[in-house]
Amino acid sequence: MKRRFVLGVVLLVFVCSLAVFGESFVEAKYTTKAPKIDGVLDDEIWSQIEPRSDFTIATGGTPPLKTEFWVAWDRDYLYVLIKNYVDTTKLTKNITADGGATWEDDENSVFLNPAFPEQVSMYQYSFNSIPVRNGLAYGGTTRPEYDLWEVAIVEESDYYIAEIAISFESTDNWPEEGDLWGFNIGRGCTSTGQAYSWSPLGAAGFIDATSFGVMEFVK
Repeated sequence: MKRRFVLGVVLLVFVCSLAVFGESFVEAKYTTKAPKIDGVLDDEIWSQIEPRSDFTIATGGTPPLKTEFWVAWDRDYLYVLIKNYVDTTKLTKNITADGGATWEDDENSVFLNPAFPEQVSMYQYSFNSIPVRNGLAYGGTTRPEYDLWEVAIVEESDYYIAEIAISFESTDNWPEEGDLWGFNIGRGCTSTGQAYSWSPLGAAGFIDATSFGVMEFVK
């Protein structure tokens, strides 16, 4: 009886945490064979994961263009692959130097909050389709250094893929199996003039960690 009670309390806390952080939940699958960061969807780990495509327009509604993502991890890195469906002849690529306003172009951001369920600090790994990168931080965290994360892009006629490796060193946190982090993926699409978000956003938008979904590290 005591064990069932403890399990019930744990589940209740987890459900309440999801309610605070938003309704989105995803599992990051552990891999012993790191993907090659080349923007090609041919690594063994990606074939083992069902992609997610449940994005919304940041202001509400269903996006006219599909976005898919996969997420995995090993002892050193978080790996994310994002497939952005769009006519790639219409991509905007005005920002050409790291540290620029990448969100003014066609852009993706990976948002992490390793301090879940604390709701202030967060990291943003933003990049356009060149890719040019901008690492941002909020709530007293340190901006992630560029040599601690990388992105590769491959364009086809009707989509482009971004493959990302983020060193856990850039967050000063190394997860264990079962750990929960706040997590979100954003997309800026200049051809539609819209921003898309995997986790439904609150009034404060992308930089509000309380609107993040939850990512669990699993094996």
